[in-house]
Amino acid sequence: MSSYYKIIITFFIIFSFTSCSSFQKTINNNIYQAKFSNENKLIMFALDYEGNKNYKEAKQIYKNLFDNTSNSEYLLKYLKMSLNMKQFDDIVKISVKYLKNNNNIRVLKIYILTLIHQEKLDKALKSALALIKQDKENESYRILGLTYLKMKKYKKSLEIYKTLYSKDLKAKDLGNIVDILFIYLNKKESAISYLETHIKLHKASQETYNQLLNIYYKGKNTNSIIRVLKAKYFSLNNKNNNKNKQEQKLTYSLLVHYLEKKDINLLIKFLEKNKLDKYKLLSLYKQNKQKKKALILIRKMYISNGDINLLGQIAMLEFELSKNKKDVLADVIKKFKDTLTVLNNHRYQNYLAYILIDFDIDIKEGLILVKKALDKKPKNFAYLDTLAWGEYKIKNCKEAYKTMQIVIKNLGSKNKEIKLHWDKIKECSNK
Repeated sequence: MSSYYKIIITFFIIFSFTSCSSFQKTINNNIYQAKFSNENKLIMFALDYEGNKNYKEAKQIYKNLFDNTSNSEYLLKYLKMSLNMKQFDDIVKISVKYLKNNNNIRVLKIYILTLIHQEKLDKALKSALALIKQDKENESYRILGLTYLKMKKYKKSLEIYKTLYSKDLKAKDLGNIVDILFIYLNKKESAISYLETHIKLHKASQETYNQLLNIYYKGKNTNSIIRVLKAKYFSLNNKNNNKNKQEQKLTYSLLVHYLEKKDINLLIKFLEKNKLDKYKLLSLYKQNKQKKKALILIRKMYISNGDINLLGQIAMLEFELSKNKKDVLADVIKKFKDTLTVLNNHRYQNYLAYILIDFDIDIKEGLILVKKALDKKPKNFAYLDTLAWGEYKIKNCKEAYKTMQIVIKNLGSKNKEIKLHWDKIKECSNK
C-alpha cells in the first residue's frame, strides 16, 4: 500500500470517529430537540443498524434524518456510512450540494479526502487551499500536504509536514517526512537521520521505531537492526497494557533472533546484563559449552522455583564437570532418583542407567531404566549403546553384539566411548 493511501485511510478513520462521537454526545445529553415525530425512533434504528454493521440500512436512515432536519450531524453520519461502503460518488454529490450554502469544516475535509481518493486532484487542491483559509488547525494542513503528495509535488508536501512536525513533534508528521524523503525523493540518509535524531532526543512512538526498523530490514543492516530493537524493547519495558506487552514480546523475539544470528556471545552478554530469560540463557550456556556458568545458573533457578526438571539437569552437569566421578556418584544418583520419582523422563532414565551400569553399581536396575527409556525412544542410538553395554556387563554377549551392531551401523565408531564398547563386545561375542 502506498504511503498516501495509508494517510487517506487514517484521515477517514479520524473523521468517522469524530462525527460519531459528536453525534452520540448530542443524543445522550438531549441537547438536540426532535424536529419531527419519528425522529427519535429513526435514530435508534440507525444506531442499531450501525452497531450490527448494516451500513446500507443505517446510511439510508441518516439520509432521511438529514433531509427532514438539515442537522449536519446526520449528514456526517451519512458520510461516514458512505466511507465505510466506499461509495465516494455519493459523498461528492451530497457534499457539493451542501457546501454551496453551508460552511462546515468537517464536511469539507471529508469531501477533499474523497476527491483525493478519486484522483480529482485539481479540485482537491482548490478545496484544500480554501480549507486552510477557514481553518488553521494542523489536520487541515495535513490534508493540504496529502493533496500535494498525491499530485507528486513532493517538495511542497515535505515543507508542510516539516512545519507541522516542528510544532509538536507528532509521529504521523515525522512518518510523512520520512516517507517523502525515502520513497519519493530518494534521500535515504536524510530520512534515516530524521528518525535517528527523533529517537535519540525525544520520546519515540512504536510507529517511529518500526519505520526505522523497516528501512534497516530492507538494507539488511544487522548492527543497526539490533541497536534499534534494543532501544525499542527498553522503551516498552515500563508499559503494562496488553498491547505493549505483545509488542515487547515480539520485539524481544526479533532481538534474540538477530543477536543469536550475529553472535551467540552477544546474546549471552545481553541476557546476562539485563537479567532476562534464564531458561534461554541456560540453553545458550549449554549450546556454547559453558557448563560451569550453566551449573551456577541452574542451581539458582532450582532454589528459586523448585522445578524438579532442573534437578535432573543439575545432576548431569555435576557429573560431567566432576574431575573425579566417583566422588560425586552418590549425590548425583540421589538427584536422578529424586527426579525420576516425579518425572517419567527418558533422558534422565538413560543417564542414570549408564552411570549404574558403567560404574558397576546396579547393572540390573540400569537395564530396567534404559529399557524404559527405549520404550519412549526406541530408535535412540545413545540409549541402545547403554543397553548393549549393560548386556555386555552381565555377559549376555550375543544380545549385546546384536544391539551394538545397530549403533555402529548408524553412528560409526569414531566416538571413543562407542569404539571402546564395540571392541569389548566383539571380543566378548567371539569367545
